[in-house]
Amino acid sequence: MRDVHAASLKIAKRHNDHRFVTAPSRLHAIEAKNASPSLWRLYTLAVVYGRTVDELLSLYGIDVKPTKVT
Repeated sequence: MRDVHAASLKIAKRHNDHRFVTAPSRLHAIEAKNASPSLWRLYTLAVVYGRTVDELLSLYGIDVKPTKVT
């Protein structure tokens, strides 16, 4: 968890935006499904874990494949 936090601090610094920071307590809440990540944290987690944002969204039941709205 601390490695994720350290990496998120670097990402936040690169983007000059504190919203990318993922504290260990927040990461624990996200992993326990007690909290949903913000867009910024979702991006951070994708970068840190080497996944796409689409892959992480699928964990929340969000399919980003194009669909037709009827």
